[in-house]
Amino acid sequence: MACILPTAASLSSLERGREMHAYAVRRGYLEDNFVANALVDMYVKCGALLLARRLFDMLTNKNLISWTIMIAGYGMHGRGRDAIALFEQMKGSGIQPDAGSFSAILYACSHSGLRDEGWRFFNAMRNEHRIEPKLKHYACMVDLLCHTGNLKEAYEFIETMPIEPDSSIWVSLLRGCRIHRNVKLAEKVAEMVFELEPENTGYYVLLANIYAEAERWEAVRKLKNKVGGRGLRENTGCSWIEVRGKAHIFFAENRNHPQGMRIAEFLDDVARRMQEEGHDPKKKYALMGADDAVHDEALCGHSSKLAVAFGVLNLSQGRPIRVTKNSRVCSHCHEAAKFISKMCGREIILRDSNRFHHFEEGRCSCRGYW
Repeated sequence: MACILPTAASLSSLERGREMHAYAVRRGYLEDNFVANALVDMYVKCGALLLARRLFDMLTNKNLISWTIMIAGYGMHGRGRDAIALFEQMKGSGIQPDAGSFSAILYACSHSGLRDEGWRFFNAMRNEHRIEPKLKHYACMVDLLCHTGNLKEAYEFIETMPIEPDSSIWVSLLRGCRIHRNVKLAEKVAEMVFELEPENTGYYVLLANIYAEAERWEAVRKLKNKVGGRGLRENTGCSWIEVRGKAHIFFAENRNHPQGMRIAEFLDDVARRMQEEGHDPKKKYALMGADDAVHDEALCGHSSKLAVAFGVLNLSQGRPIRVTKNSRVCSHCHEAAKFISKMCGREIILRDSNRFHHFEEGRCSCRGYW
């Protein structure tokens, strides 16, 4: 059970996970810490945070792993204040944090934009608990500084790190440059990223989008030519959703689904209504290898949007739409999900490779920190 529950968690398969929970109850396995912790983690990663907390509160023998899982869970769902409260409760219960739990709380601060709190925990880890920060702790701090608009501070922080920064550190800063429209710094950081991972097309796409949002079209064209000349291709994005016990997988540009026509009609209606209300994603997104003639079609082909549309069309009103994506959600799909949640009066829970997004009434739980 301790081995199979993480598979449900990794796939965000809530229905399978609940079946495993029922089996564990029948067999009397909940007294085992490994199984109990795996269950809490499964509910967290399937987007059922309330169920995870209820189960966590029921645990009779909480260990450091139990607390860390729940703290990280609040972080994934953008509930940094709850994560901090639980962290302090853990210390009050006599359990001392380790490097893993500090990683979880710094992650939570990052995804809620809690800059001052993040610095407090980072300094406490080094000075009070004598734990030497690892690369993942530095990455959380860079991410936090970028999310809160402190790009210069983030760059100086990286420059003074006692360990060599890897590509993930620089990419966090590059994403921050996109959020806060700092093209000059983005170009400088991109050089570091391309040197460390020259074959990763996603980073070229990221820089192209930074140029596009600044309307630097000549720079976009040159970057596209550079990528084309190297023979690089974009990674395939996919999203999936469970409906009546079956997983439906959607790939970008996929037109072969049995309900493809219904989905396309629904998304056409969404696009039309978004334009009527002043949303224009074309101004915000540049696709590598896509010219203007296919730009609209390409935007409608994003996998998470297809999965959300399928959920709206096939799940009864009142049921949450739970979608999982194998990469970060793009800005266009994020705006579309917000709009659909308001347009259809639906709760949409999207888990991407980085965190959870809870969409309701046109708002997202991430508040822009993604």
